[in-house]
Formats: sequence, C-alpha cells, structure tokens
Amino acid sequence: MSDEPIFEAEESGLWPTGVPSTMPGSYRFVGSVPEASIPSEMPQIYMDREVAETLQSEGQRSIQIDKEVAGILLGTRSEDNQAIRVSHIAIAQDEDSSPVHFKFTYSVWDDLIDQMETLSREAGCELLLVGWYHTHPNMSVFLSRYDLRTHRDFHRPYQFALVLAPQRGTEQTSVGFFCNRGEGTPLL
Repeated sequence: MSDEPIFEAEESGLWPTGVPSTMPGSYRFVGSVPEASIPSEMPQIYMDREVAETLQSEGQRSIQIDKEVAGILLGTRSEDNQAIRVSHIAIAQDEDSSPVHFKFTYSVWDDLIDQMETLSREAGCELLLVGWYHTHPNMSVFLSRYDLRTHRDFHRPYQFALVLAPQRGTEQTSVGFFCNRGEGTPLL
C-alpha cells in the first residue's frame, strides 16, 4: 500500500446539490482484498485523509491507554446510499471503557451531538451521522454481541461500523467496515 492520497481531485456529481464536496470522480482502491471481490450491494466508502489519520492516532491512543476508544463518523452520501463520504470525526469521551468494551453513555452522546452540530456549522452544511468507530486494542477485527447491540442504533442503509484493531509495538492497525445489508451486518 502507498502513502499517496486515495483520491484525486475530480468532482463526481454523486452528492446532492448544495452539499460542499471535494469527492473525486476517480479513486484508487486501497484494501486487503481485490476490489472486484467486494459484493456490488456493498457501498463505496470514501474517507478524507485527515479522518484516516485521526483514526490511526485513535488506534495508537487506544494502545497507550489500554482501553477501547470510540466516536462517530460524519459526512455525506449519494442518493442511492451506494457511495458514502466520511469527511469529519467526533471523538467520544473515555467515560466508561476498558480494554474490552466502550459504553456510549447519555453524557457521551450529548457531547458527540454537540460536536456534530459544531462540525456541521463549520462545514456549512448538515453532516450526516454515517457511522461509528471503536477500537479493539491487541485483538482482532470483529463485532462482539455488545457491538452488534450498539450497531442496532445505526440502522440507516448508509450507516456502518468501523473496527480498528491496533497491535502493541507496531503502528499496524487492522481495519474492518461492517455495513447494514439485508438481515445482517456483513464485513465489507
């Protein structure tokens, strides 16, 4: 994989009129499986570089404090929900977490909603809650039964869960996207 940006600066026309977007018309796929092997009903998720870098930092922070960390991912979507752009991130307070769980308490949600409103105001448009993320420090990529319970609150077809599994002693982080499709939440 390359450290080059995943996207090129060409407008695509995928996004609703009036939504500021630098979403490209072309991109380079970066993943561990061939792009052709991803089922066509799965959405294409575009992530701004700044968000990806923040997520990498969150993974490393999770290792340093030896706790799961979490937050929400904000952005826009195409009308058919097949293209999702993640342009902003809101980081949750580490109020109730351990190496094996993170709890989204009411006060954590209140703070995340405040961050979402501020980020939307700064962006000049209403950002959608397109997904959530959390870490599994020194574990692997999966959704536990508690994660699946949390993910039930993210039931819109464009919402997804992102699991980051950073490993101690390395900057390597395994990543998995889980999307709502049919009766389940398959790994993308």
